Amino acid sequence: MTKRQIISKSVNELLSIDSSSELYNQLISSNIGLDDINWFVDNKKRKNGEVSSEDETINHISELFDLGGIITGGSALAYITNKFFSKDLDFYFNDKLAYLKAVILTLREPTIDINYYIDDPCELHDLSIVMCGLKKDGPFITEACQRALDIGISDLYISHVIFPERTAIRMEKYNKRLGIKFRFHEVIAFCALYNLNPQNLLSFCI
Repeated sequence: MTKRQIISKSVNELLSIDSSSELYNQLISSNIGLDDINWFVDNKKRKNGEVSSEDETINHISELFDLGGIITGGSALAYITNKFFSKDLDFYFNDKLAYLKAVILTLREPTIDINYYIDDPCELHDLSIVMCGLKKDGPFITEACQRALDIGISDLYISHVIFPERTAIRMEKYNKRLGIKFRFHEVIAFCALYNLNPQNLLSFCI
């Protein structure tokens, strides 16, 4: 079983929580609102049409960091480089109870996504340029990300791709925002595997 499959299995098990589980009892004894807990247990999705105020969102972000959450990806890269803006936040957790608390805390937060990881919050990113993050005590940059920033060339991890069209869009985005290039042979292999037109990406290649 691959790491992605293990993570997917863990998330599916966590999201199938019901009122008879031990995790439910742990949630009840926490400071999470009971109405939100029960709504999530019954519906397993965000509260559509209900959006937190700006102050509530700020408080939720602080609580997510307190739970051990780590922001990685584009929003972390935006903070570190200070060269573009990203409104969406991807928080990562590797503690089951903290993950569930985070999911419930963000029921009214459409711009915050909650993810689960095993060893490293950047372990399944498809581009090395976004392998950086923000913890409660500050930012961090992986060697792969730093190398991409230093030389202007990002690795493309084809085995980590889930939605190839979205990967292609991100490649274009970071080329426009930061001038990031990609290796020709990796792009050709990526396009061949997912039946994409390489012409759309060749201008980003070296």
